[in-house]
Amino acid sequence: MAKASECILRISDANFSYKLAKPTLKNPFRKLPAAGIREIEIPIFSGEIIGLVGPNGAGKSTLLKSLVGINKFDSVTATIEGLDESNPDKLAQKLREITGHMPEQVRWQGSKSIHAAINEIGMMIGVADKKLKGVLDLVGLGTRESESLDSLSQGMRQRLSLACALLSSPKILVLDEPFNGLDPVASAAFKSLLSKLSKKGVSVIISSHQLETLEGVVDKLALMHKGKILAISEHAQLAKLLGVKRKLVIRGEGEAPNKKFLSKNGIDEEPTIGKTGWKLETTNTSKLDIKKFAEFYRIYHWAMEKPTLTQLLVAATGLDPEEIGLQLVREGSDDLSKIFQEEEE
Repeated sequence: MAKASECILRISDANFSYKLAKPTLKNPFRKLPAAGIREIEIPIFSGEIIGLVGPNGAGKSTLLKSLVGINKFDSVTATIEGLDESNPDKLAQKLREITGHMPEQVRWQGSKSIHAAINEIGMMIGVADKKLKGVLDLVGLGTRESESLDSLSQGMRQRLSLACALLSSPKILVLDEPFNGLDPVASAAFKSLLSKLSKKGVSVIISSHQLETLEGVVDKLALMHKGKILAISEHAQLAKLLGVKRKLVIRGEGEAPNKKFLSKNGIDEEPTIGKTGWKLETTNTSKLDIKKFAEFYRIYHWAMEKPTLTQLLVAATGLDPEEIGLQLVREGSDDLSKIFQEEEE
């Protein structure tokens, strides 16, 4: 990540709601506010990668569309490139000038070549053909520009979408579910590309349901729920704020630690037994003596693991994983939404 010294954009007290038609006899054109985002506070620094995570319906896509000027905030206070702006129309225009947007789904299909497809978009925004070649090279499509859209893999289609988002040389790149449909190899290549862009000073905001893909990629996490950002910070700071402890993972062979031994070492959890050995996970490590442990049991793995993004999200929202819409195993968390004074709907 480039040194995050310059704040490119700071959004404060931002609100947006969709309008649903609710006609009456007296007012056939009546519209009422529906779901949206509210009281959004988010600073974006140069070269920073932010992971936007939250359960289904949290408002992530709505926020991303607002940050790129597709949705106009109903009300907002913003500082963009050092200048204050509170007019939603003017802010939307400025956001469109400094952001690049990669939507969740772009249907690249047909016999048209990669070069022809991106050239059409380049002509719309006034980008020279010479720059198209540079952008395609950057995303790894330079040698394949003559290939048809129908022949592209999902990974190549995602790269093309990213190339289009980069055409205007954005200072902020906004990606909505960019890892959808990517195999592990393509996903790793995509992450490497994002790292390269970050080092060039491009700020990146990624929304993803695939939380494991964000591990080791993002510099900060923004936890979102019910249209609000509950917290935004680095992984370790969020874990501390939410009271989610690091976990000790011990793996061994042969006889597994018995309950009496574990209790003497301050451990309440019990090991799980598998075909090739046993595994113990615990956050109670204050009384644990690894040397004593190793005297009685055969250990081949011993490591402290930081809380996963999934654990942080579950802790922040107080929801069961099933409610979040993720296939996870809940490890026990209290409803910590009150920490952030989240309003119940």
